[in-house]
Amino acid sequence: MKNDSKAFKDDLHVFTVLAKRKARELCLGWPFLIMLVIQQMAFFLFQREALMALERDGIMVVFHPAQYGLLVSVVLLGIFLLLYSAAEPGRERESGALETLFYGPVSERIYLFAILTAVMAAMLLSFLCLLGSLMIGVLFIGYEIPASLLPLLSVTVFCFFCISIAGIFVSVLSKQARITLIIITILLVFSLAVSVADFMFSRIQFPHSYAMIFFRRMLSVVNMVLRFVFPLGLYFEGISWFVGFGRIPSFHIFWYLIYGTGLFFLSVKILAWRGVLTR
Repeated sequence: MKNDSKAFKDDLHVFTVLAKRKARELCLGWPFLIMLVIQQMAFFLFQREALMALERDGIMVVFHPAQYGLLVSVVLLGIFLLLYSAAEPGRERESGALETLFYGPVSERIYLFAILTAVMAAMLLSFLCLLGSLMIGVLFIGYEIPASLLPLLSVTVFCFFCISIAGIFVSVLSKQARITLIIITILLVFSLAVSVADFMFSRIQFPHSYAMIFFRRMLSVVNMVLRFVFPLGLYFEGISWFVGFGRIPSFHIFWYLIYGTGLFFLSVKILAWRGVLTR
């Protein structure tokens, strides 16, 4: 019993040290700080366009003035966290740091938890910056922050953890960080393109030819399959549900939990298997 307690304390100490180092490297690094600046600029510009449209049209619109700015800012954060999660294990493997860590007291599970803790710290910092921008809007522009943003925030956290774990999973399968980033970029661009195309085609009336009907059905099928393979499309679908029905489908949360937990343990097993081969 004492040995188990001591082992747990040792693991906790190792995790704390490693998580602090990775969170500090991520949150204080120039790429993340530049992303924060771009995120705030995007939020400001989209909010400004929405308010100008409100003033020009002279009518209230159904969406919140900061809605699209928040969406674009959050998607930018998700893309950044995905690329970080995908590149980190591959970069440390190529430099030899990963094998050095696994020779010491760091286990595969602790290592992945440390990366996800850094992701959580970056999410928290980004959300605090966006909250500050919203508070400026409340004080100087006069709109209210809708309570409906709270469930969207929880879904966003679930989605970004799953996206980060997907990036880690691809990274532990690949042997080079460059190949991992190419795969992740292709998957990301394809997922975004299919989601946007399916959204646009569902709202535009086309001639009812057999070829167009077949194309639209195939596009919907590909989008449906892809959003469960890579959950960014599922996130967009959840937002559409929320705008239309005021709620997030419960099976989305259920799938995020299954998806994230499954890929995390698969990543641990693959790292352990490859670690055995390299020793």
